[in-house]
Amino acid sequence: MNYLDALNWRYSVKKFDGNKIPPDKLTSILEAGRLSVSSLGLQPYHLLV
Repeated sequence: MNYLDALNWRYSVKKFDGNKIPPDKLTSILEAGRLSVSSLGLQPYHLLV
């Protein structure tokens, strides 16, 4: 899948999986969000867990 296909492939989630995310994966996801870019680091962000 190329970059444009990945951007065009999206869908609306109608039903969520009830399984919990393992703690090690959750830590990785939160770290990726913390390290993501913003406009000069000035835009605030909030993570809901």
